[in-house]
Amino acid sequence: MFFILALGIFGALVVLVAWNSDTGYAYRMHYGSNARLMLDFNDLKAMPSSAVVKSFPVGLFCRSGKSELGDSFCATELTAWQSVEALDTVFFFESDSLVYAKVDVPPWAHGELLEYVKRVHGEPAGFTTRMLWGKFLLAGAGNIAARSVGAPLTFDMSPDELGVWKLPSGACLVVNMEADWPLQWSTAFWIGPGKPCMRKS
Repeated sequence: MFFILALGIFGALVVLVAWNSDTGYAYRMHYGSNARLMLDFNDLKAMPSSAVVKSFPVGLFCRSGKSELGDSFCATELTAWQSVEALDTVFFFESDSLVYAKVDVPPWAHGELLEYVKRVHGEPAGFTTRMLWGKFLLAGAGNIAARSVGAPLTFDMSPDELGVWKLPSGACLVVNMEADWPLQWSTAFWIGPGKPCMRKS
């Protein structure tokens, strides 16, 4: 009886933590949104935040906040980007000039994302990689646990392969080629002209 009670409390705590996590918040807001972002990355260019808010009327909110991607941003939750189900979008600025933009897509819509990007932009011009440290640590812990109990499981610890599309404007679009459901969102990440595209490490 005590074990069942402890298991119930543990389950309730897991649900509570998930509900209040950034991921839980993003999904809650996604399902409550009806904003559809109509954005063609071929047409995106450096512009001030006021022009971004006017060009994309999806209820963007803008904030100052220094990060490795800029010194301010505008963001909102979404229901879709073009024809693809989407969670949110963020536009990043340096000195009020757009330098990066991204759209996050739930893992089950990854196929739609790649199909759309390839239909509009063709095949990627090249590839690069990124290491997701959360994925690496979880996969490593999973592999250790599986070995300790003799389970025939192996969790993927390899970096993610990213496709890089070069756009006519001189900008780049970077998209992860695979999605590790349910841990990883897919992202279409726009890198403005003059910013280096990622290189293979």
